[in-house]
Amino acid sequence: MEVKHGTEETPLPLALTRFQVSEEYGFLLPDPLTQLPAPYAPWMEIAHHLPQLIASHRLRSRVHQMPQLSTRHLRGREELHLAHLVLSFITTGYVWQEGEEGTVKVLPRNLAVPFWEVSQALGLPPILSHMDFVLANWRRKNPKGPLEIENLDTIISLPGGESLRGFTLVTLLVEKAAVPGIKAIVQAICAIRQRDEETLRRALQELAEAIGDMSKALKRMHDYVDPAVFYAVIRIFLSGTRESIWANPSAHKGILTSADGHWDLRASMLVPLLPREALSPLAPPKQLCACEPRGNCLVERWKHSRTRADCAGTTPCGAQRWKDNPAMPDGLIYEGVSEEPMAYSGGSAAQSTVLHAFDEFLGIHHSEESKTREQRAPASCQ
Repeated sequence: MEVKHGTEETPLPLALTRFQVSEEYGFLLPDPLTQLPAPYAPWMEIAHHLPQLIASHRLRSRVHQMPQLSTRHLRGREELHLAHLVLSFITTGYVWQEGEEGTVKVLPRNLAVPFWEVSQALGLPPILSHMDFVLANWRRKNPKGPLEIENLDTIISLPGGESLRGFTLVTLLVEKAAVPGIKAIVQAICAIRQRDEETLRRALQELAEAIGDMSKALKRMHDYVDPAVFYAVIRIFLSGTRESIWANPSAHKGILTSADGHWDLRASMLVPLLPREALSPLAPPKQLCACEPRGNCLVERWKHSRTRADCAGTTPCGAQRWKDNPAMPDGLIYEGVSEEPMAYSGGSAAQSTVLHAFDEFLGIHHSEESKTREQRAPASCQ
C-alpha cells in the first residue's frame, strides 16, 4: 500500500497469533493430534511399534511391505504435523536400525514420497527435527490434568525407554517455561515503540525470570535421563557429526551446561520469533535492565553464555543428520523424489525458536563459524 506524503506508516500491532505462536504454549503445538485418519492406519501401526521393530531388526522389512499412501486425505496443519512426526520417526528408525555401521543409501518410495509431500506442505525438511521430536510430540495422560511431566507422555517413541521419554519431555518443559519470556519480548517491543521505560523494565524482568525458569526446568534432565542409556541407545538415533558433543570436555555430565555452569543450549541456526526489522533495532540498552547487577542478572548471564566462543558447533543432543555424517558421506536418496542423494541437518534442541528469538531481541551475535552452521540448519518453526 502506498503511503501518503507527509504521513508515517502505522506498524501492525504485535500479536503472537500473527506468527502462529500460542499465548499459552509458545512454540509448542497446542494439544497435538494423536491419531491420523483411517487411511493412514499402516503408518500409525508401524510408528506405535518402532522400539520393538527396531530392536528385532524388522522395521525395514515392515516399511518395504507398507502400501504407497497418498497425502491427499490429510486436512489442516494439525494432521500434517502428526503425519510429519510419524514419517520422520519411521525414517529415522529405518536409516539407523542397524546402527552407524549399517545405514542405507535409499529411502524407499512408499516412505520417501509422502514424507517429502508433507514436508513441502509444512515448510519443514524431510528429516526428524526439533518440531517433530519435541514441539509436536506430546500428549496429556489426563486430558484435564496439568502440563507437568507426571501427566505427560510422548506420542511416538524410539528405543531408549524412560530416558528417551524424559529427554523429550524435559525439553518440552523448557519450551513451556519460556512462554512468559516470549510474551515479554512483545511487551518490550511495544514499550520501546511507545517510549514507555517502566513497561520496558517490567518486560525485561519477566524475560529474566523466564530464563531462570527455563534453567530450572532443564536441570531436571539429570533426574529423568540416564547418561549411559543416552550414549549407548538414544545417541544412535540422534547421532552427531564429525564434531560431536562427546568430544567436547564441557559436555561432561550432560551436554547441557557450559564449562562455567551457565545453561547453554548451543545455537546452530537463526529462526527469529518476530520480523528482523521489528527486533534488531530495538535491542534494549544494558542500562535499562531492571534485574540484579551485572554478573547476577539472568539476562546478562544469558548474553554471556550465548556469545561464548565455545558455543558454536555443538548441540545438546548431537544432531541426527545425513549431512556431514561420516556414516552417510553421500547423503540419502529419496526414491521417487530425486535420483541424487540429498543432505539435511537434523534434529537438535538448538533449533528451538525460543533460543534464537531471545538472541535476536537481546542483540546477540554469533561467531562466523556459528553463522556458517546457521545457514545450513533446518527451520523448526511452525
